[in-house]
Order: sequence, then structure tokens, then C-alpha cells
Amino acid sequence: MTGQRKTSGRRTTSGRRKTDGIPEVGERGNVLFHLEPVNRRTERLFKDVENSPLQAIDEYGTVVLEIGHATSVWGSKILACIGRHRLDVCLYDPSISVFQCFFEINRDTGVIMFNDISERSTSRFVGSNATDFPPNLPRRVVILPLINTQIQLGHEGVIQFDIVWNDRHPQGVRGGGITPRLTRPESKSPSIWNANIKWTKIDDLGAGGFGMKSMKREIRALSKIHHPRIVEFYGSSGHDTGSIKMFMGLRDGSLASFLKNYPGTSRIDLAQRVLRQMLEALACVASHNMIHHDVKPGNILYSMGSCLESTEFFLCDFGQAYKGGVDKECGGTRLFRPPEIFQRRPNTPKVDIWALFVTMLEILDEKDWRRRSRKCDVSANSQFHPIELVEEFADDEETEAYTFRKMARIDPDKRYSAEVCLKKYFRARPT
Repeated sequence: MTGQRKTSGRRTTSGRRKTDGIPEVGERGNVLFHLEPVNRRTERLFKDVENSPLQAIDEYGTVVLEIGHATSVWGSKILACIGRHRLDVCLYDPSISVFQCFFEINRDTGVIMFNDISERSTSRFVGSNATDFPPNLPRRVVILPLINTQIQLGHEGVIQFDIVWNDRHPQGVRGGGITPRLTRPESKSPSIWNANIKWTKIDDLGAGGFGMKSMKREIRALSKIHHPRIVEFYGSSGHDTGSIKMFMGLRDGSLASFLKNYPGTSRIDLAQRVLRQMLEALACVASHNMIHHDVKPGNILYSMGSCLESTEFFLCDFGQAYKGGVDKECGGTRLFRPPEIFQRRPNTPKVDIWALFVTMLEILDEKDWRRRSRKCDVSANSQFHPIELVEEFADDEETEAYTFRKMARIDPDKRYSAEVCLKKYFRARPT
């Protein structure tokens, strides 16, 4: 090859160019990360003049492509689209598709996703921190500074590059102007960095009594659960290390923090709203024969609306989720555990219904519930047992919780399921 190529209807351009005039890494503002070539083939493609709006020079003199300082012609949600024909990143290589993949940002949460749209699914992450694409679903996964940092594209992964994150918050836009090919001047959309990328460690999932193979099966099953009342599952890592990490979306806060920050909210209205939305989420979980196993205010997130009626609640943190029909003698928060767990009996999705009833008690806080319940939640050796206290409140006709007493039956066979609760309490079907 001579480095010269022709494109239909376009002038001939060189596959290589001088690096004079290309900004150094760090000169531009609002850069989220840059793509660093791993092999010579990729380095040559990155140097193509078509990619000049994104090119930068790192400390070793390598041409890299900076992502985040300009908006894609595909829209404000897209950071960059990669392919073979007049896209944000042009890689004229026959091994990849015309439209290969793209990076997408959720401006509400700041989460960045990688989407594989190649004809033969030839985009993949490699390395010790790589996660798998969810099976039988659109090929998209989350990327983070320590998750999914090396990509291979094309047949046999001939194009290879690393994702290197900006290690400092950019202050304004410096350097040269942005080419019209990558941004629309009339757009007044905020800087990508205004999204304040949020991510946090939720939990480490050890193998426990189920073993790593079983845990991997549960995560694969979890990746298939999608519902408007369940926080998005973005992926997992550490499958080969013995400590699995799961990545899920964030919201404005948890129900626990909501109760502290908004004490003047009508507790009955709040309980009704949370109950219905969590029953919808749990009905979906149960339809997949899964048990969340840790339903409580801290694991229910909310997105604030202009009023309570527009505030939405979401089930999160599936760190202890597992398939039903298994004896699980521990797990979950003690105050929210149903009798069958203490009795070491086989569990069903109705484990979560008991926990949701206790969550209603937390919201309503009738007859000094919280103070009394904390006495029996100090330790397993407490003289007060949480089951007896929950049963007392469920059978008290003077409490609002009495309305939902069938959620707290000692015998799980007599306890309402999420689907039945929706029909009985809200005359609704699971969504």
C-alpha cells in the first residue's frame, strides 16, 4: 500500500499526515477520554485527515482521538460514531462495518454507554476489566475509568485501541475552534461535563454458598430483567477474580434519604405511591423466577418531580438477588427478613413482599414503629424479634398498614404475591 486511496466522489487524501498543528492531550477542554491506538494499523487509521477534528498528540508523540469536546452530527446524546463513511471517527478498513459502533451519554445520569451496531457483531472489549454484552439484547454496555478500557473492532480484532480517561475536570474550552462537522453552532446544549458523571461502588458479590458459576448464571438472568421501575443494569466485571461487581444507574437519592429530607410529605400518599411502583417492579422480578432478597428503603431510589405525584421510585441493588427455590438462611437486612429465612425454609419471590410490607411500616411510622423496630434490629441476640413486631402491626386494625396485612402473612402460601397485590389493592395488572 502507498498510503494513497480514493473514495467515491471525494478527493484523494493521504493516510498519513504531519503532526504539526495538532493540539497536545490536555489542551482542549471538556474532553472525557481519548482513544489510544494499540497497534500500528490502528495508529495509521487514527492519523487519517478525516479524523483531524478529534486528533491530539500524547506525551509519546502518538496521535490519539479525543472524545467529549464536540457533539456528533448524530445528535447531542452521541459522543462519537465510528465507521467507514464520513462519521465522527473514520476508519477506512475493510474489516469493519460502515457503521461499526458509537459512544452514547445519558445527560440525566452522566452514564456513558458503548453500542456495537456492526453487521456481524465484531466489536468487543478485552482485558481483565472487560464485561460481556448482555445476551439476546442490544449490544451495549457501560464504560467507566476502570471498566471496559480496551476495545477491538473488526474481524479478528485487527483494530485495537485503549480508552484513556481524562484524570482532571476540564475548565472551559481552550484551544482551536470545533469543526462544523462535529457540532451544530446553534445548539445551546450544556457541556458534557455538566452531566457530572456519577458512578459509585454498590457492592462486591462474593461466591458465597452458591459458587461463582451459580453467581454468573444469576447475573446473566438479571441482565434480562428490564422494567421502568427497575434501575438500569449496565454490566458486571470481576467474573474471573472471585469478586463480582455490578453496575447500575443512579437517581436523585434513596427512599431512606427522601424520608429524612422531606419529613413533611404525606406519609399515606407516599406509601401508596411507593407500594404500587415497587409491586410493579417485583412482579417483573418474580416473573423471571428471581428474588431481590434485600428490599428496603435504602435500595429504592427516586427521581424528584415537581410534586409527589410526579416523583418516581425505582428498585435497585440486586447484589443479593438469586433464583427462587433455593434455601438461603442468611442475607438481606435482618429487620426485613420474613419468617421462612429465619426458619431456613425454601424461599420464593414472596420474600420480597414481606420486605416491602416492612418498608411500608418504615414510611408510615405509625405507633412509634421506627423506635420500637430498632430495638429488635440491633443484633440477632436481641430479646425482641422483628417477626413478632411486624405481625403485631399487620394485625392492628387502627393502623394504615392493616390495609396491606395480607403482604405479611407468616405462611408464605397465604401471603399475597406482587401480582395479586396489584389486583387487590390497585385493581391493576403488572406492567
